[in-house]
Amino acid sequence: MSAVIQSRADRLTRQQISQQVLPGASVPWITDLREAAFSQFESSGFPTPRVEDWKYTNLKALQRQIFRFPTLPVIKVTERDIGPAIIPDLEVYRVVFVDGLLDERLSQLQEIQSKIHIASLGDQLRTNAKDIEPHLAKYADSGLNGFVSLNTALMRDGIHIHLPKNVVVDKPIQLIYITTTQNDATWFHLRNLIIAGPNSQASIIESYISLSDSVYFNNITTEVSLAKNARLSHYKIQQEATQAFHVALLKIQQQQSSQFSSHSLAFGSKYSRNEIRSELSAQGCECVLNGLYHAGERQQVDTLARVDHLAANGISREYYKGIVTGKAKAIFRGISYVHPDAQHSDAEQKNNNLLLSPYAEVDTKPQLEIYADDVKCSHGATVGQLDEDALFYLRSRGIEKETACDLLTYSFAKEITDRIPLAPFARHAEALLKNVLRGARNLEDLR
Repeated sequence: MSAVIQSRADRLTRQQISQQVLPGASVPWITDLREAAFSQFESSGFPTPRVEDWKYTNLKALQRQIFRFPTLPVIKVTERDIGPAIIPDLEVYRVVFVDGLLDERLSQLQEIQSKIHIASLGDQLRTNAKDIEPHLAKYADSGLNGFVSLNTALMRDGIHIHLPKNVVVDKPIQLIYITTTQNDATWFHLRNLIIAGPNSQASIIESYISLSDSVYFNNITTEVSLAKNARLSHYKIQQEATQAFHVALLKIQQQQSSQFSSHSLAFGSKYSRNEIRSELSAQGCECVLNGLYHAGERQQVDTLARVDHLAANGISREYYKGIVTGKAKAIFRGISYVHPDAQHSDAEQKNNNLLLSPYAEVDTKPQLEIYADDVKCSHGATVGQLDEDALFYLRSRGIEKETACDLLTYSFAKEITDRIPLAPFARHAEALLKNVLRGARNLEDLR
C-alpha cells in the first residue's frame, strides 16, 4: 500500500520514506546520501519567492496537492501508446520509461549496449553502485533547492549512460518518459547520470508524454559530466497532461574544450520548470542553450538558464523565446556569471516574449555578473505583442485575422527551431508548434 503524503516538508515523514522500497538500500553510501538529502529537504522545504531564483514562481498549486508514491504500472503500454513521442524520419536508439520505471520490452538496450554503457539507474544502485559512486550527486548538489533534495532522497530509476573515450554514437539516444496514471496523483523522482569520456560524442533526446489528462508530478534531476573535447547535444520535448507538474534540473560540468548544446521545447503541464546550469570549468568550453516555450489557459512555465564561466576563453549562448496567451504566466531568468579567472569569455543571452492576451503575464530577468576585465558579454529581453503593421499587411492581402496572427506567431518562434541542428527534430518541433496554435490547419494550407 503506497503512502499518501502532502508535498509540504512538514507532512513528509521519515516513517513514510522508510515504507518505500528504494534501490540501493543495502549500500551504505547510498543510504547516507539519501539520509543527508532528506535532512536537507526537512530543513529547506520547497523554494519560496524569497529565494531569488524563484522570485516570480507560484508553487501553491503544487504544494496544495496530495501525491502518492508510485506503484508498479497497471497499464501495459504498447508501441502505439508511445506514438506521440516518435520523431518522423529520425532513427534513434530508444529507451522507454513507464511511470518512472524502465520498460525493457519497448526499449532497445541490447542494441545500444554493444556500443556504450547504458543501464537503468535503479539497477546500478542495486547491483553496481561502485561504478556510479564517483559521479552520482557530485554535480547536482542536493542543497541547490528542495526539489533536488527530494529527488536525491527518493530517486528510484532513470538512466545511466557512460560514453567511453573516443566513442561517437551514430544515432541519437531517445529517452521516452510516459505516464499512465489515471486517478491517484502520483509523483516520480527520475534521476539521470550521463558521463562523456574524452573525445566522445552523442545526442540525447528526452520526450515526456502521458496517456491521460491526470494529475501527477515529474521531478527530474539530470547530471552530465563532459571530459576533455567531449561533445553532447541535448534535446527535450515536454508535452505532458494539462494537469501535470514538471520540474527538471539539468546540471552540466564541462572540462577543457568540451561542447554542450541544449534545445528545449516546453508545451505542456499545468506548471513546468526547466532549469539548466552549466559550469565551464576549464579553458575553451562552449555552451549553447536554446529554448521555446508556449503557455496558454492558466499554465505557468518557468525557465532558468545559468552558465558559470570559471576559466578563460569560454563561449556561451542563451537564446529563448516564449509565447504566452490566455491567463498564463511565463518566467525566465538567464544568468551569465563570469568569474575572476575567466578572461576572454564570450557570453550572449537573449529572451524574447510574445503576449497574445491582455491577461497573460511574463516576468523576465536577463542577468550578467562579470568579475573579469577582458570579456565580451551582452544580454537583452523583450516582451511585446504582435506587430500591428504586419498584421494589417496580411489582413489587406485577404488573410483572415486568426490565420494572420498564427503566421506572425509561427514566424516569431521559428527563429528558435531554425537553430536546431538535427533536421528531423526541428521539423517535429515546428509541427508541434502548429498544433498549439489556433489556426494550425490554415497554416498547413498556406505552405
